Amino acid sequence: MDSPDEGGSGHSDLSAGERFSRFTKRNVLLTVVLFSSSLVTAVSTLVTAVVTLNNSRSDWHPAEYRKLRELHAGYSIEKFREKLGVPAFRIPFGTGPNDDLPDEGYTKNVFRPRQDYWVEVISDPTGRTVTYSVTSCRADFQPTFSFRGGKETVGEFKEFRLALNKTSMSEALPAKRGLPSSIQAWFAGAGGRAAFVGRVFDVAEDSDYRQFAWGLNDVCRPWLSTDSKADSFSVWESWYVKNRAPLEAKSPLPATAQRETDELMARSLINTYTESAVYATLTRFYPSFIGVYRLDVR
Repeated sequence: MDSPDEGGSGHSDLSAGERFSRFTKRNVLLTVVLFSSSLVTAVSTLVTAVVTLNNSRSDWHPAEYRKLRELHAGYSIEKFREKLGVPAFRIPFGTGPNDDLPDEGYTKNVFRPRQDYWVEVISDPTGRTVTYSVTSCRADFQPTFSFRGGKETVGEFKEFRLALNKTSMSEALPAKRGLPSSIQAWFAGAGGRAAFVGRVFDVAEDSDYRQFAWGLNDVCRPWLSTDSKADSFSVWESWYVKNRAPLEAKSPLPATAQRETDELMARSLINTYTESAVYATLTRFYPSFIGVYRLDVR
C-alpha cells in the first residue's frame, strides 16, 4: 500500500492548503509570481492611502469654509478667537473712514488666519460682536454665505446664497425679487488709496432684523469680472467719479447711470460679505467703507 508521502491515494487525505503548499514548493516560478503580485498590491494600497491622506491635509479649503459659515455677528469676540486665532490688528474707533463715529469703546478686530482672506469683526465694550466681514484675496478661495429675506408667504422667508469670487454683485439679490437695497461706494483720494463699492440689504423683520452687505473691497486685488481677467478697479473708480454727488447725497442715480451700474454689477464678482448682529445697523459702523480698511493693515 502506498503511503501518503509517496504520492499515492493518500493525497485525498490532505487539506487544500497542504496540497497547494506542496504544489508551490515544486513550482518556484509560480511562488515568485504570487509573491510579487502580493507585494505590488500592498505597495499600491499604501501609496493610495498616503496620497489620500496628503490630499486631505493639503486641501484646507473645506475646513476654512466651515469655520467661516459657522461664525456670525452677535457671537462673542472669544468665539472668533477660538476659531480664527489672535487678531492681527485691534483698532479702536476714531481712525480711517469711521472718524465721524463717537468713541463708545467699540473695537475693530482684524484676523488673517491665512494669506488668502481677511476677517474683521467689530466688538462692543462687553465683547459682543456687532459686525462680521470676510474678504477673499484669491480667485480660488470661495467661501459661501447665506442670508434670509423677503417673505414668500406668511412666516416663510427666501434664502439667498453667495460665494466670494464666484457670485456677481447682482446675482446675490436678483432685481426681479423687488427687495430694497442701497448702493454704497467710497473711494479715498487720487489713485484709490482705499475703496469699497457694494450693496446693503435691509428689510427689518424680513431679514431677521439684521443687515447684510456684499461688494468689492480693495484690501484684496484684483477685482474680478465674469468676462475679463483684467482688474475692474479703474472702471469702478471712473464710475464713482461720475456719480459721486448722488452717492454722497444718498440720492437715486440717474437712469443712464443706473443702467451702467447694473451692467457693472452683473459683471463684477463679489470679494466681500458682511453682516450685522440682530438690531445692529451696518451703516452706523461702516458709514463709508465696509470691511477691512486697507490703510489699517498696510
